[in-house]
Amino acid sequence: MAVHVPDESFPRFVWYVIEFAIIFGIGIGIAFGTLDYFKQIGMTQAMTNWIFWGIAGIPMPIYYMIIRSRIFKKRILEK
Repeated sequence: MAVHVPDESFPRFVWYVIEFAIIFGIGIGIAFGTLDYFKQIGMTQAMTNWIFWGIAGIPMPIYYMIIRSRIFKKRILEK
């Protein structure tokens, strides 16, 4: 019985792109959900654009510096 090993079927960068897309999607979802609050307190469209992308970028350093470096001690897809 053959065992499927993802590293043999996909290049490593594809898994990193998938991981990045998931984290970026989470950030955009959080930013989209909180945007109405900033519009209600009277911020302009230009200000909410900066706030949106600022909040969308917050999960990146949290995931890559804190979560991934501590939980995943070994490199992902390492043999």
